[in-house]
Amino acid sequence: MALAQNSSPLAEMPRRSQPRIITPNKPAEGKNMYPEHVIKGLTTDTNGLNLHENCMKQQLKKDNGLLSPQRQHSPSSFEDDGLLLSTSPFCMSYDRQRKRQSPPPEREWRTLPASEHSKNTVNPIRRIVDVMSVEPNPAKSLIKLHLGDPTLTGTLPPSDAVLKALQEALMSEKYNGYGPAVGLVEVREALARHVTTPEAPVTAEDFILTSGCSHALELAIEGMANAGDNILVPRPGFPLYTTLMRPHGIEDRHYDLQMENGALVNLQHLESLIDERTRAIIVCNPSNPTGAVYSKAHLEAILRIADLYKVPVIADEIYGGMVYDGAVFYPMATLEPKVPIISCDGIAKRYLVPGWRLGWLTIHDRHGALKNVRDGLRNLAQKIVGPCALVQGALPAILDNTPAEFFEHVRNVLTLNAKAAYNTLSAVPGLKPVRPQGAMYMMIGFDADNFPAFKGDELSFVKALIAEESVYCLPGTAFHCPGWIRLVLTYPEEVTLDACERIAAFCSRHYSLRRPTVVANGCYKSSSSIGLDSERLTLNGNEFIAYDIGGHAQAVRLWKDYYPAVDAIIFIIDTSDPQKLPLAKNELSAILMEEQVANCAIAVLGNKIDRFGALSEQQLEDYFELATWRTGKQKGSAGVDRGRRPLEIFMSSITAGQGYGDAFRWINMQLS
Repeated sequence: MALAQNSSPLAEMPRRSQPRIITPNKPAEGKNMYPEHVIKGLTTDTNGLNLHENCMKQQLKKDNGLLSPQRQHSPSSFEDDGLLLSTSPFCMSYDRQRKRQSPPPEREWRTLPASEHSKNTVNPIRRIVDVMSVEPNPAKSLIKLHLGDPTLTGTLPPSDAVLKALQEALMSEKYNGYGPAVGLVEVREALARHVTTPEAPVTAEDFILTSGCSHALELAIEGMANAGDNILVPRPGFPLYTTLMRPHGIEDRHYDLQMENGALVNLQHLESLIDERTRAIIVCNPSNPTGAVYSKAHLEAILRIADLYKVPVIADEIYGGMVYDGAVFYPMATLEPKVPIISCDGIAKRYLVPGWRLGWLTIHDRHGALKNVRDGLRNLAQKIVGPCALVQGALPAILDNTPAEFFEHVRNVLTLNAKAAYNTLSAVPGLKPVRPQGAMYMMIGFDADNFPAFKGDELSFVKALIAEESVYCLPGTAFHCPGWIRLVLTYPEEVTLDACERIAAFCSRHYSLRRPTVVANGCYKSSSSIGLDSERLTLNGNEFIAYDIGGHAQAVRLWKDYYPAVDAIIFIIDTSDPQKLPLAKNELSAILMEEQVANCAIAVLGNKIDRFGALSEQQLEDYFELATWRTGKQKGSAGVDRGRRPLEIFMSSITAGQGYGDAFRWINMQLS
């Protein structure tokens, strides 16, 4: 029976020119697809009063052979299979249900793709540690100076008061359930009592408890910035900053630390990076990885820049209080000017329990600038429903009962290790350690030119150190600082000394000046002072390091203090003033007396003496007694034969530069 035109919502829907025919699954011969009690009610016609029910019944009839062929495919009938299953949303839904109920074709499991968010989440330290799969020297004990976990060495156990606090929290059975996402009120109140100062007063409402300081940093970053924004971070710096930002499309914009100046912040560079999308400046003090501790004046200089551009500060102060060698830790929130600051801290490092995963962030909201951010941080805290309630319950007793002697012991261990490592490694040629004053680390630079086997790649340096000496360090690339390595200072002093002595032995084996090094006396940059500048030069395919040591009378003697060994020297003689010749002769003799100098080329400049005319090459040879140096007949200051010296003399016939260029080419041939 056909349905009246306006009796259904489907009446005005367009009809397909060709009905879509769905071939149902056929039941086995003599069997019905559906139970008898379902089929029994389908032998009478339906009126379409319930379209979904009508569709189901129509399909049931069809599946079980109860619908006539004419009615199955009649385009004029509402009960037509093609129209009904093609146009009715109820029937299409039922059609999909039937398909889902049908067993899918067999197929193999495919490899599922990782999300873009997960692919953009990379911790440089973990990635580098994973690729450092090097077999250590089996003849030497392992010394792992690469991971910042103070529990690995056994030297620094947590205080008994800390362990007792956790035991009491456990036995109280008060901390087995959920707590507020921002942390238990009584715990935040204890933190407020512990942290508040007249310069930076806080209440329990200013704290959010987190799963470690890293989680506090994560909340601060996500609460401050959106995709396309940037946050300024130190270089070298804690690599987790990058890990936390990049998956969200936040740029980690690096400001330089002046490694040659105690790893202080390069304030000019910091300021130059700020733009309208800068949402925060991260300051890590005491510093991981450099061990630097910033003075009050330096921190306030950073705050003045933040105040000038109205950029909040995220203060990573997880190592606060872990200072030594006369350094003082100043919480940034206590200093002027009073810019908005989110401080991130925890119990991992200072209390030596990094596995307990409890940290916090403190909101120092000046000028009401962080009102909305505060609400956002509370929302973000709900993602993990708060950190471990048991450790939270122990925190008030940890803060109140850990004795001062515990912290003093930690500082003493760090002091002894820092002094031992710095004194040992600063005496190693090619290494340049930064003296630490806080945290648990020391950074050591190495001169790639002195270790040519590694071609400037500190990862290769570190791998070879493991293979030869069984000492693990972290390469500086983990901290965005190539050419450096980081040591951890938490071992017993004798172990640290052993590790540093192994590093020194390793460096002595690989230290070399194999890359030709040339010193140009006085003319390289027309300098009248000892500039000690260097530059890479390439000639005939060979790369040189050329140094300018100036040209006055003290040049040679001062040069020896800075560059005790070179492959060759180009000695500049200016003959335009005959009164300079005796001085030049003395300086040349002083250079040739040095055992480290293998080759010497003499470039004669300004070879025109008005009164006497130009000197010939033979005259210069005789005057400077070059023949005796070539044959090794000259004696040193102690009467020791210094051996023969390859010597050549090059005259400037056209320009002053020609003699120098010819001398350089000769040096190149000698060193090839």
